[in-house]
Amino acid sequence: MTSVLPLLRLAASPTSSGRIRLLRILPVLLLASGCGPDVQHRERLEDSPTSGFLRVVAEPDVATLVRATADAFVAGYPDARIVVEARTSREAMADVFANRADLAVIGREIESIERQAATEAGIDMEAYRWAHDGVAVIVHPANPVLQVSYDDLRDALSREAVSWGEFGGADRSVVPVLPEPETGLAQFVARSLLERADVPAPAITVAGDSAALVAVRGHVDALGFISAASVGAGVRALALSRTKGMRYVTLDAETVYRQEYPLTRTFHVVTRVPGVQLGGGFITFATSDDGQKLVKDAGLVPATVPVRFTRRLPAAATHARESGPAPGSGERDSSR
Repeated sequence: MTSVLPLLRLAASPTSSGRIRLLRILPVLLLASGCGPDVQHRERLEDSPTSGFLRVVAEPDVATLVRATADAFVAGYPDARIVVEARTSREAMADVFANRADLAVIGREIESIERQAATEAGIDMEAYRWAHDGVAVIVHPANPVLQVSYDDLRDALSREAVSWGEFGGADRSVVPVLPEPETGLAQFVARSLLERADVPAPAITVAGDSAALVAVRGHVDALGFISAASVGAGVRALALSRTKGMRYVTLDAETVYRQEYPLTRTFHVVTRVPGVQLGGGFITFATSDDGQKLVKDAGLVPATVPVRFTRRLPAAATHARESGPAPGSGERDSSR
């Protein structure tokens, strides 16, 4: 798989994790008390930052990477047992809220109703920035359109029979290609562009990035949305602008890292407070240099270590180590 974010090398950094206090709970979960994750395993294993039992629920988009991170942690600390399950962001938050899981890895914005529910329930949650990902807006290579604004995308996703001619292309209808509506990526696109939970325009719905690539490669009028880490041959990612007349930003590692690319998505590791000690140890590892190298190797962009970029050619970028964080780097977020 070819990534549009390949030129990434971590700089030396402290291991601060960018903690953000979040209250992200569904009110319906107030009815669920739940039991602690795998009580029998919990009782048999001593809980410490490097030992014990941990259940992690993660969005399918990053579940494989979370499992790889868990495997790397257990390789260094064999007294730890970590189970990782794929769940939607809403299900993952429900599990942590009801104490059915210890950690949730999610990549969507927090809804105000969730914040309110947590406050009313007296539950304290914290989230740690872990990884960034750009949502690539992709088209067929034969499509002459090179860039679009948020306004253009809103039109394409909220109205029927929108023509590519409105965006500088051929006079043919835009055919949106979207992930399944319950996925975190689909919800992120809908909320970022339309400020709602779904997309009203008719669209081709696909199961995952691979299916989206096939659909866009096979349809010259397609408009797709996938993880930047999944972009490969046979499609082209468009430059984006938040508003017509503003600068159009190309999708690459640097613009995602600095969060200049408009559709930049941040994944967080969410935990109850207080939580199990092994959860804290896992978060420390995941946000450390070693953990962030796994993020980079998976095609995502590190969120907790500083990275410096140096462009030597218009179409190529490299970056070198530096002793301190670059402007806009993944330092600790002081908002709590």
